[in-house]
Amino acid sequence: ARPTRYFYLIGERTKKTEAEIIRDLENTNNLYILVFPDKAKQRGGDIWTWMQNNTTTVITLPYQDKSVELRNFSY
Repeated sequence: ARPTRYFYLIGERTKKTEAEIIRDLENTNNLYILVFPDKAKQRGGDIWTWMQNNTTTVITLPYQDKSVELRNFSY
């Protein structure tokens, strides 16, 4: 299945935008999400906390000079 939505977070985030993204993730029919973990950890915030609590890492793969995680929704 193809992804139905991309969340590409650059620039300023607010509590409101993070809450909207979390709400969308909770209501998605997707089972998986791709995450660049190093950037997610650096930026932190409610979204990363939510991902840590509600998804599990299936596999981590190299992508250029970074890593990307395939995470499975665990709720």
